Amino acid sequence: MTTSHGVLHPRSAPPDAAAGDATPGHGPASEAVPVLTRDDAIAVATGIAAELAATSLERDRDRLLPERELDRLSASGLLAVTVPVEHGGAGLPVETLAEVFRILATGDPSVAQVPHSHFVYVNALRHQGTREQQWFFFREVLSGKRFGNAQSEVGTRHVRDIRTTLTPAGNGRWTLTGTKGYSTGALFADWIPVLARQDTLAA
Repeated sequence: MTTSHGVLHPRSAPPDAAAGDATPGHGPASEAVPVLTRDDAIAVATGIAAELAATSLERDRDRLLPERELDRLSASGLLAVTVPVEHGGAGLPVETLAEVFRILATGDPSVAQVPHSHFVYVNALRHQGTREQQWFFFREVLSGKRFGNAQSEVGTRHVRDIRTTLTPAGNGRWTLTGTKGYSTGALFADWIPVLARQDTLAA
């Protein structure tokens, strides 16, 4: 028997709710990106869009990868705007997020579309993440980390035909085997959620 899984596990547990702050030495880096209000987010997006527009021709002409531009987005706080308030974020609504990326796309749509998967997984964590996953990964996002994407596969019959497998390897370790395609954002991601099938009958 196999079951579909998005492989996304925290490296440490959340602190006790009464303790407040995290245990020293655990979790992501403490340096945080700005927590933006709606007006801040629109203003920052407008400024970055102008920067993107000034260099978009060069990137397209010379096939330059937007590493510096994506780092700028992360540092600006724009990639953390949907982190819930209870986890230290701004919790801005989807309407604001859409406007932010509409503005960014006026500068360079090729760069603006890269974080799509990032926000898919931030949203998935909001609605489906465990308490431990939310505690860890929202802190990662607030420190500027990015999610990529490894879901779709090339050559399968349909979108739910997932052939990548996750197999127990003993001693608490796992082997992930497969090939993914259309992995937007994965090249520059700090975390790459992978959709795989867990072989529950493997030894």
